Amino acid sequence: MESKAAKQIGGKSAFVAVLFAVIVLEIFWLMMGTGGDLANDLIFFIAAQANIFVVTFFILLFSTTYFLGRYAGRDILIRNKNHIWIGIKYALLTSVINWIYLLIIYQVNHILEHAWNAVIEALLTLTIAIFMAWMFAMKRIRLKAGRG
Repeated sequence: MESKAAKQIGGKSAFVAVLFAVIVLEIFWLMMGTGGDLANDLIFFIAAQANIFVVTFFILLFSTTYFLGRYAGRDILIRNKNHIWIGIKYALLTSVINWIYLLIIYQVNHILEHAWNAVIEALLTLTIAIFMAWMFAMKRIRLKAGRG
């Protein structure tokens, strides 16, 4: 398999897996945050998602995932490295990059002082979702290696 094709498979697989995980996580957070008035809570939830910091976070998350997914595709399909370790490596790297961004934004906006427990809970939930998505994506890449 060519390096370009391996990178395309890796980038696409990782991107789609993380996109699915984020959609499920967002739906989960929406349902957990609604207090009975779904329509009103949905309006506030969408407004919160339109925040420039949240949009920047998602741009960072998906671009990081795509580019690291390209490297993962190359590592798995061309270099025949273990897909589990590659998934752990890139999931951890993706998580750390996004943790740093979020902690900086939280510190700048003085959120850490008031809601430390909520920040930790959100970071852990996000990290679990990222790890699950990366493991799923790496398995899909490995399966494509068997077909290719």
